[in-house]
Amino acid sequence: MDEAVARYPSDHRRSAAMPLLHLWQEHFGFISEEAVLWIAGKLGLQPINILELVTFYPMFREQPPGKTHIRVCRTLSCAMAGGFELMENLCTTFGIQRPPDGDGMHNPITVSADGNYSVEFVECLASCHTAPVCMIGEQVHENVDPNSAANLVRNPQSAIRNPQLRSPPHPLEHRLIYKNIGRPDWTTEIDSYLRDGGYEQLKQALTMSRGDIVNKVKNSGLRGRGGAGFSCGLKWSFIKPDEKRPVYLICNADESEPGTFKDRYIIHEDPHQLLEGILISCYALNAHTAYIYIRGEFPEGAKILERAIEEAGAHNFLGKNILGAGFDVEVYVHRGAGAYICGEETGLIESLEGKRGYPRIKPPYFPAVLGLYMCPTIVNNVETLCHIKHIIAMGGAEYARLGRANNTGTRIVCVSGDVQRPGYFEIEVGAVTMGQLIYEMAGGLRPGRKLKAVIPGGSSAKVLRADEKFKLKHRQSDGSTIEREMSIDEIPMDFDSLTAAGSMAGSGRRDRARRFTRHGLGA
Repeated sequence: MDEAVARYPSDHRRSAAMPLLHLWQEHFGFISEEAVLWIAGKLGLQPINILELVTFYPMFREQPPGKTHIRVCRTLSCAMAGGFELMENLCTTFGIQRPPDGDGMHNPITVSADGNYSVEFVECLASCHTAPVCMIGEQVHENVDPNSAANLVRNPQSAIRNPQLRSPPHPLEHRLIYKNIGRPDWTTEIDSYLRDGGYEQLKQALTMSRGDIVNKVKNSGLRGRGGAGFSCGLKWSFIKPDEKRPVYLICNADESEPGTFKDRYIIHEDPHQLLEGILISCYALNAHTAYIYIRGEFPEGAKILERAIEEAGAHNFLGKNILGAGFDVEVYVHRGAGAYICGEETGLIESLEGKRGYPRIKPPYFPAVLGLYMCPTIVNNVETLCHIKHIIAMGGAEYARLGRANNTGTRIVCVSGDVQRPGYFEIEVGAVTMGQLIYEMAGGLRPGRKLKAVIPGGSSAKVLRADEKFKLKHRQSDGSTIEREMSIDEIPMDFDSLTAAGSMAGSGRRDRARRFTRHGLGA
C-alpha cells in the first residue's frame, strides 16, 4: 500500500485511490464499506471521494463474486461471433440467472446458488480478432466455442475453436513497430531487446539537444496514432523550453475502443520498445515523471510493464542520472478500472488524479497547459510513443518518406468481423486501400457473407456503407487538386482520405468526450 502511494506527489495522494482499491479487491474479492473508510483515512480523503470511484468504475465490485468469476465480452465483434450465446450457455450450465444487460446497474454480477461461479458482461477486451473472448479470473480466453461452456472452466483448451496460428507479415505490410511481434526467438526480457539494438536510440537521444529531438519529430510528420491524428511534434512544441512547473508525460494505454487491439500486442510482446520511446520523449520534454495509464482489463500487460521498468532501472535506463547524462526520470504503471471514457485524454487525467473520469472543458484545460495536477502534460498513445525511437534512428526526413504527404510513417490497422483472416496489419499510411485490406490482407469475407458496411475507426467512427460512393480530393504532383468519386474499396487507408469520406482513421478519442456529454453523463 505504501509503495503504491509513494508513486504520486505527496500533495496529490488522491491519485493512489484507484491503485489501493485494486489492491484491496485483489486481496478480499470486493470493496466493502470498511475498505472505503480505510482507504479514505489512509489518503486523508472523505469516504465519498472513494465511494464515488467504486460506483463509477465498473471493475470495482461492492459484493463478493463467485470462487470462479467469468467476464464475457459483449461488444460488436464478440457479439457477432457468439458472445451472447456464450453467456446464455454459461448461465444455463452453472444455474445462474442471466446478468442484467444495459439497465444501468453498477453491480451486474450474478452468482450461482452454491457460490462457486459468477458471470458478468464486460465491454471490449481488446482481442476482437479472436472473438468471442472472455476472462476467467485474470486469464483471457480467445476463440471460445459458445457451445462448449461446460468445458470452459474445467478444461479451457477444449473450449477453444479454430485456434489461430501466427502468420508471417503480409507482402503489403511494412513492419516497423511490429517487427518483433510473433518472432519465435523473441521474448519480453531486456536481454532479448538489447541483443536487437534496444536502447541505442535512447543513448543517441541523450547526446542531442531537446530542441533537436522535437524538430526531428516535427519533420517526421508523425501524427498521433490514438485516433485524433494530431501532429505529435506540434503537440510537444506547446511545452515551453523554460517551463518552471513540473512537466508530465502520460502514455495512454487505455485501449478500450471496440475493434482496436493493436497496443495490447506491443505491451505484451515488446514492452521495452514502448519504454524506450517513453524515455526519449521524457528527455525531449524535460519530463521527470511518466505514467502509463493501462486498461484495468490488462492485468497481465501491467505485470509485463512493471517487469520491464524494473529491468530498465537495473540497467540505469531510468531512475537517477540515467546513463550518466544528468537526467532523472521515473516511469510508473497506473491501472484503470473499466471506464471507456478514460481513453479521452482529459478524462484520463481526471482518473489519474483519483477522480471520476469526466472530460474537462477545452479551453481552458488543454493538457499541455493545464494537465495533470494543473501542470503541463503531454498525453501520447502507445503506438505513437513507439514511433519516437524509430524517428531518432532514421531521422525525421527519412521517416517522412514512408507513407504519403501529411500521412507519414506506418500505422497498425486492426480487422475483425466476418473476414477470413481477422488480425493486425502494419502498413505504410495510405499505401493500402480499404479493398486491399479486406480482400487481400484479411483474406476476404467468410463464405456466404456479403459486405454491408465498415467501421474504419472503432465504434465512435461513422459507419461507411458498402453501396456508398465517396467524393475525395487528391493533390497532384504539380500542387493542384482534383475531385474523384470512388467506392469504399478504393478509399486509401490514411487519415485525410477517411476524414474526407466522413469517418475517421483512429479510435476517435476526441469523439468520446462528445458522446459522453451528449448522453447526459458529463458535466
